Amino acid sequence: MLKVDKRKGRKTATCKEYKNTDITKEEFLQELEKNNGNMYQTYTSMGLPFNRLDKWRKEDADFEEHIKSIKNKTVQWVESKMFENIAKGDTKMIQFFLNCKADYVSQKKVDTNITTSDVIDVSLALNQIKDQLKD
Repeated sequence: MLKVDKRKGRKTATCKEYKNTDITKEEFLQELEKNNGNMYQTYTSMGLPFNRLDKWRKEDADFEEHIKSIKNKTVQWVESKMFENIAKGDTKMIQFFLNCKADYVSQKKVDTNITTSDVIDVSLALNQIKDQLKD
């Protein structure tokens, strides 16, 4: 049985409860996909010992590749939502993209005083980046 950790507000399992030996790699991967690549949520909710998961990942390259693939799908989905918001002129998303992703922005942070003409300029630049990424 899982106990509620009052400090963290989530369910945790004791060592005795991590004895679920019936879990297969395939079941883990299916659950990982349902949890959008959240490893912690997946192995704890299934009662899978972390050391077994770690062993599977080290010993089975295909298993590790499946995990990476699931995580990449999540990242791609989030990026698609980010670009949808950028296309709508969401200045916070534009700033985030420029701060984290764009190669032409150095270590500096983007100026927070963005005007409408700045948004248009960034939209044009993003279209150029998208075209370059397609090639």
